Amino acid sequence: MTLERSTGEWTALLARFCDEQIRRVEATSDLHDVAEMLTHHQPVSDSLVERADLGECMAPGLDEAALADLERRLGSPLPPSYRRFLAATDGLVVASNVSLLPACDVGWYRDLDHDAVESWQRWNEASDAQYEVYGPAQDCIYMRPRHLRTALQISTSIDGDVLLLVPAVRFGDEWEAWFLGAKNPGANRYRSFDEMVDVLFFGD
Repeated sequence: MTLERSTGEWTALLARFCDEQIRRVEATSDLHDVAEMLTHHQPVSDSLVERADLGECMAPGLDEAALADLERRLGSPLPPSYRRFLAATDGLVVASNVSLLPACDVGWYRDLDHDAVESWQRWNEASDAQYEVYGPAQDCIYMRPRHLRTALQISTSIDGDVLLLVPAVRFGDEWEAWFLGAKNPGANRYRSFDEMVDVLFFGD
């Protein structure tokens, strides 16, 4: 399923998500504890830590000039769903998972965690038949570790868990999205950024 959520729809959805998340967190602690946890994620995002310390999850979205600057730095256009997400909020504090990085901290996985990229290269490559399965029938052990060398890291990483966008596999203009983790073990793969965060964060 490839969604086409607008920036305005992203903004409304994320505002509800943040309100609900803050209520859940405050039932047991507060976002200051989340800020402390974020100092143990990689890369350490000062922006996300500061945001959590202020009791906030979202930030103003990027304007067109800032989005274009990010694309120039990466040397690639962004997939549409992720681009619209960044236009709604420049990163996102997530209390119970990895957090979405602000644009200044987004980078190629090989540059941010070269050792992790290389360690996964010992994993077996999935066959075409295994790789084409998405949704509940998918088995996360069937992945192609060679794609990690060109993947974009869009989240913090903790204990090997990380969210990636994979330009080597495309559905129209969308890039395949991975929740990679040693505990999975392997990669839960989705056909777009929208689809991934719906499953991981919004429970759809």
